Amino acid sequence: MSTNDAIWAAAGGVVRVAGYDGNPSPSINGNQVIIDHGGDFCTQYNHLNTVNVRRGQTVERGHLLGGAGATGSATGVHLHFNTIYCSDFTTRGALTTVEYPNGFYYGQSITSKNYQGLPYGLKGAIGERWQDDGGEAYYGKPTTAERCGLIQSGCYQVFEKGFIHWTPNTGAWGTRGAISRKWRAIGSENGVLGYPRGPERCGLVGGGCYQAFQDGYIHWTPDYADAYFTTGAISAKWRALGSENGFLRYPRSDEMGGLKDGGSYQLFQGGSIHWTSTTGAHPTRGAIRTTWANMGSENSWLGYPTSDEYKDSLGNTVQNFQGGKIYWNATSGTWTSQ
Repeated sequence: MSTNDAIWAAAGGVVRVAGYDGNPSPSINGNQVIIDHGGDFCTQYNHLNTVNVRRGQTVERGHLLGGAGATGSATGVHLHFNTIYCSDFTTRGALTTVEYPNGFYYGQSITSKNYQGLPYGLKGAIGERWQDDGGEAYYGKPTTAERCGLIQSGCYQVFEKGFIHWTPNTGAWGTRGAISRKWRAIGSENGVLGYPRGPERCGLVGGGCYQAFQDGYIHWTPDYADAYFTTGAISAKWRALGSENGFLRYPRSDEMGGLKDGGSYQLFQGGSIHWTSTTGAHPTRGAIRTTWANMGSENSWLGYPTSDEYKDSLGNTVQNFQGGKIYWNATSGTWTSQ
């Protein structure tokens, strides 16, 4: 820690002591700030070189209180941070989590500490996301410091139960569990999905969860151990058909390429979607899908689907393919035409 490093308010409240104004022991505390957070709970910041607040001022969490220093009895530049009772300025009971100028730090059970920088702090947008999502209960403790230098000027931090990634465009969002494992398996921010752009959301049909990314989605359902991603035209078609609430239900594979004519496909609980640049993305399901698959799918004379299913004038269910059509009705089953 260096002279005049910024010292920020750990939480909002009213300034009780500012510098030497109201300071009970200036020869020991030096330039001091004490903030009253209500409920006889105060935070104390000692040995400041400069003080940017005044007694009686209301401050918010993150307000700049002043600059670090070595005033009072300090033998070197540091911040002495305490949680104290406002009524008599005595130290409160031990804490295991302390919120320090630029973030939150973990250590032994403490009542006060001379902070010169501890490992694995949380700060800025990543720290805010950690706190807003439930902190240690949701993510666990940090296991690394924040690391930057990712694509799109991104940063990230690792936690016991997940990760939080941030970019200037997406903000900070966490990933956990099966969705996080899938995202990392396909390359994280360097993969086809890019960065997360929202939180994991649960409560979907069948107990499912999903998370949105820059270029697609990852969905998980208790039916499968793995989570699966959707992206591009196949994802757009699936969502247009109602996503997990539609007849295709949840994905049961990732998108797979390498088909003839540069095609791709993806399996769903209720069928599949095939795509090529010339035919677009179309689902197949039920008896029509079974007949097409038995003929060799896109490698058969029918080629790829060029439409979704529809009803003809006679009430038959029909689907168009590059080389013909497949028909179905309850009486005759399926048949094809060129």
